[in-house]
Amino acid sequence: MAAIGLQVLRTSRLLRCPTKPLMQPALMAHGMNIWLPSMLGDLFEVWAIARISGTSKRHTLVWLGHRFSGTLAALGILAAVALTTLSPSVGVSLGAIAVVSYLLVDQTMAHWGRWLRLPSDEALPQPLGPASTLGHLGLAVIQHSIEAAGIFVLAIAVGNPISPAATAGMVSIIETLTYLPIPLGGAGANHWGASTVLDTLSSGSQTATLVATAHA
Repeated sequence: MAAIGLQVLRTSRLLRCPTKPLMQPALMAHGMNIWLPSMLGDLFEVWAIARISGTSKRHTLVWLGHRFSGTLAALGILAAVALTTLSPSVGVSLGAIAVVSYLLVDQTMAHWGRWLRLPSDEALPQPLGPASTLGHLGLAVIQHSIEAAGIFVLAIAVGNPISPAATAGMVSIIETLTYLPIPLGGAGANHWGASTVLDTLSSGSQTATLVATAHA
């Protein structure tokens, strides 16, 4: 729940909109993404937040696209943490690519924002700048690190402790696969991804129990 709260905070800061009105549509979108095919919740979130913030759907989509890029960069950093235990050079390289890519997304908003054909009476969203962008990335990393910490504690609770690096890798693959249009929280794809990560980073652990419990 704390992670979802940080998701709302990130949205609020990007759209410069109060946090409280965003809570209900964010929670509904999160639930829709779990129980229904993934992108339906995101489409609902664009529509609902556009109404709340008083901007066009395309304008809202630009900023939610910015947030999505930050999420992918944060997941890339978590994957980098996991890979560092296997190959430090690969892990560091992946982390650097994730950070630089998000900075480029921010700096090129004027270009990819035009593809969405914003209404002529709306100004094109301007880049946040490196410092603010890295701040948003920090919030995204904290958000998903909370999820990793939750799985780490859950693994201990079910008698199957795993390393923090393995939980970071598990969250990165689970969250990435949720963007596939698969209902019920990406059932099947998430299990396969999480099990593959655990088999690689925590060989010998009873992955089935932990993956099924985390999914539930």
